[in-house]
Amino acid sequence: MSGIYNWISGAGLTIGGGANGNNNSYADQYEDRADYVPGQSLYVKKGSRSQWLNEYFNTAAFTPNAPGTFGDTGKNIMRAPHTTFGDVGIDKNWTFAERYGVQFRWEFFNVFNHPSFGSPGTTLGEGNFGQISGTGSEPPRVMQGALKFSFSRAGLRQVSNYPFWQGRIEMLRGNLAAFKQICDSRHRLADQSAI
Repeated sequence: MSGIYNWISGAGLTIGGGANGNNNSYADQYEDRADYVPGQSLYVKKGSRSQWLNEYFNTAAFTPNAPGTFGDTGKNIMRAPHTTFGDVGIDKNWTFAERYGVQFRWEFFNVFNHPSFGSPGTTLGEGNFGQISGTGSEPPRVMQGALKFSFSRAGLRQVSNYPFWQGRIEMLRGNLAAFKQICDSRHRLADQSAI
């Protein structure tokens, strides 16, 4: 059995000024930031899940930047929701006839089925400002199984002694030899045309 558990902090959130296409500064960079509203707190991720999905932070704490300014909020002043998930693998190996092996493997991704949320809207004036309307990068629980058969070289030699496999192996050798002859003749033709 093997496993790994991941805890990933959310991405940084920068609040865009929104006015004039994030270009109220007229610098033509389109990356203006919002201004703080004095006396307002950010209230990041407060209340129940349904509450913070609809308003991840206090949207009233921001206002469009004044014309000719870049805005007074900083970069990455908040963090989007973090992501947690665990992956587990279970495998069982069997050996028989000393040369052959079978492995069964069952894998779980996001084994605890933790939800993964996207980032909230961060541009003033947009309909989804402050709202989380999408999912994050980690999908819901996924499971997959695999069955692997393995054998040693000694086992391959033993198998090749059987008449059925012996004929197949000889046919494969003949096909490979014919393919090699075709490749060699093409190389000779290419060399002659280059001269």
